[in-house]
Amino acid sequence: MPTIIMKRGKRRYISQIMVNGVKKSKLFPDTSKASKQAAMQWELETRKRLERESIATRCLSIIVWINEYLDEVKARYSQKTYEEKRKAFSRFIDHSGYSMETPVDEIKRDAVRAFLRHISTTISGHAANKARKNLGAAWRWGERNIEDWPHMPNLFLTSERFKVEKNVRYVPPETDFWKVYAICERQDQVMLLAFFHLGARRTELFNLKWSGVDFVREQVYLQTRKRDGGMEGDWIPMTKQLYRDLTAWLKERQKMAGLDQEHVFVCLSQTAFCDDYYGKPFQKRQHFMEKLCKKAGVRPFGFHSIRHMFASWLWRKNVSLGHIQQLLRHQSPRTTERYLKSLGLETVRKSLQMTFNPSGDDEFPPN
Repeated sequence: MPTIIMKRGKRRYISQIMVNGVKKSKLFPDTSKASKQAAMQWELETRKRLERESIATRCLSIIVWINEYLDEVKARYSQKTYEEKRKAFSRFIDHSGYSMETPVDEIKRDAVRAFLRHISTTISGHAANKARKNLGAAWRWGERNIEDWPHMPNLFLTSERFKVEKNVRYVPPETDFWKVYAICERQDQVMLLAFFHLGARRTELFNLKWSGVDFVREQVYLQTRKRDGGMEGDWIPMTKQLYRDLTAWLKERQKMAGLDQEHVFVCLSQTAFCDDYYGKPFQKRQHFMEKLCKKAGVRPFGFHSIRHMFASWLWRKNVSLGHIQQLLRHQSPRTTERYLKSLGLETVRKSLQMTFNPSGDDEFPPN
């Protein structure tokens, strides 16, 4: 309630309120009835405003949730993963009707479904499922890490997935790989061989250091950020051919001056575009494989397609699912199974073949 004080020799109304530790006060002109009514109205409006601001600045607002989660993602995962999750939040704010200051507990199931339907319609069902996965993971993280997280279902993961027509991933034939390999410079040949013989991801080889190449035990240490808990690594055995090529490449590199001596693969292009990158480890190498494939006259494929080729090659050699999982460095065999299915390598196909043609004599039984 407003009170009367003496200020500079004049009696005046003053209003003072405090909401969650935030104190506000205001002086009014005099002790008239109008000043008292104005003071009471100010107290009412200011209290409501401070309560709204208090809700928005606690760990319940969307902006606080976004910032805390993305800070965690940035510290633990790759830049690509961070950008994917940041884009999911950006789309949610743009198309859900909510603002950054909206409390998390005011998010409604219908609004989430409408948002996901919008993404499915305007972009694709795959994009909607990816947004569902990323925002659902962010919600789970909030449940575990943000104090006073609302006790309500995960509104993203309880929404149904959208049906997506899945295409079999393109796996380049080995003949195309070797055509590209044949026209490469020496370093690029070693790198492509490492992609094939290790089933490596792009960032794993771009970040590979000589300290991660054990020539005594003939193994390579590949690190990835794709797992929970940040950067983790695995020792992968080298083939004899890769061992010989890396040994020879190390000797060549030791004769080169002005290069990053820590990383195995660095930019050696001396074009004007690469002046700032010469001697430094690679970051992206955009269009590199596209240009090589065009020059070799083969269907374009990228670094990750070589990983697909690696998995396909292992499957055709009857390597067990468990060993393929170890070499691909998947945490779960289910991930490996889905990976193989995405390449069109289902175990069902082999079973069908054995059922209809156990002897292997004829492709089809005679009429």
